[in-house]
Amino acid sequence: MIRHAAPLLALLVLVTPAAAQPTFEERWRTRVSEFERENARLPADARTVVLLGSSSMEGWRYSSRVSNYLPAGHHYLNRGISGDGIGHGRTGIKNRLQSSVFDCKPGYVFLLNGHNSVYRDGSGVESTARIYEEVVTEIQRRLPDAVVVLVTCQPTEGSTYGALAPHLVRLNERIRALAQARGLPLIDLHALTVGPDGLRPRPGISSDGIHMTNEGYRIFGAEIARVLAAAPAAPPPPASPEPAPAPAPAPVDDERVHVVQRGETLGRIAQRYGTTVSRLVALNGITNPNLIRVGQRLKLPPAPATPGLSGALGPAR
Repeated sequence: MIRHAAPLLALLVLVTPAAAQPTFEERWRTRVSEFERENARLPADARTVVLLGSSSMEGWRYSSRVSNYLPAGHHYLNRGISGDGIGHGRTGIKNRLQSSVFDCKPGYVFLLNGHNSVYRDGSGVESTARIYEEVVTEIQRRLPDAVVVLVTCQPTEGSTYGALAPHLVRLNERIRALAQARGLPLIDLHALTVGPDGLRPRPGISSDGIHMTNEGYRIFGAEIARVLAAAPAAPPPPASPEPAPAPAPAPVDDERVHVVQRGETLGRIAQRYGTTVSRLVALNGITNPNLIRVGQRLKLPPAPATPGLSGALGPAR
């Protein structure tokens, strides 16, 4: 009996389980709780820039990338969760908009997501595009003064992530189309970082086939700076309103004109006047519909002859 005691003890030691690692959902909920605590500390007059997405956005937290590659003078909030998708299940961006966007007092929301939702066989492309549009619609509905900036997914390569590459091309086409339809600013990160084959990243952009190197973040940061400089968000209203400026001279020949205000996009202006982005682009000789200037005078199409037709097109969907 004594001779068998030692082997039995050894067996018990071998089968003792290691400490359980947190699941993705547990890590997701921990990160969301961090967002909630950070939001509670925001000043009442905060005007933030939200970086919304998965690991590519969370990557801004490391290697001093914010200070090195993003313009100073802005309050950046990192709302990236590594491994997160757009919202097919209980996790995902769609299921954390309150803590990741609505409670952040954003002036800008930069959205980059899709790598974790299209799947290696591409079966998630259509549902990802649909939920992506739902997310954008809800942000615009809840925060009409915030500027929503869409970002295409950067290219992938290698044995682990290379299968995603053609499906990301399809998803990016949907993201570009959504930006065009809504008149939203677009950062085409895929076009800026892809190699000659149109699928894989060019050298120096990716560290492991999907995540970007500092060079990738430098390119991304330059585009964020371009958007922030081109279309500043509307600031909080002043405590004492300034006197209203004198009205502009009435346009001749019944020509209608709209003067671009802070935070406005071409899509919102088109919706307001019952027209389309493409019509405004053609009337004003605009080369990039994502870039309009504060104070810019835009020609508008003639008012409809029949009362009530100005809203016939309805809001973008």
